[in-house]
Amino acid sequence: MIQANELKPGNWVLGEEIHLYNQNIHCNGYTKLTAYGIYCIETMEGLGEKYDPIPLTPEILVAAGFVKVVFGDVQWCVPADDPSQSFEICVWSGHVSYTMANGFHLELKSLHQLQNLFFALTGKELNIVL
Repeated sequence: MIQANELKPGNWVLGEEIHLYNQNIHCNGYTKLTAYGIYCIETMEGLGEKYDPIPLTPEILVAAGFVKVVFGDVQWCVPADDPSQSFEICVWSGHVSYTMANGFHLELKSLHQLQNLFFALTGKELNIVL
């Protein structure tokens, strides 16, 4: 189950193909939500129960444009033309986290959380190919 207040347009989730006037994009069991789709999850009773977060796996990270880099812990990053602009996360023992400048580790469990963090920090959308 997923809550509407965790989502923004463009987030990918697991879920049934629910035809909301063809507003959402469906691909291989995944759904890319539009603003209208999120509105429906929020307002239609039981609709949020039909969608689940997509767990972060190595395959999902690759689909989101991350490449594996080995440095201490296993790290993944979205490369950029300017190396100082790359976006890095750590993956170890099934846990995924982003380390903030103050050393705080933010654990990420699902693709929509990663999408939202990436957008909040870079102002860009992840280019996800599922």
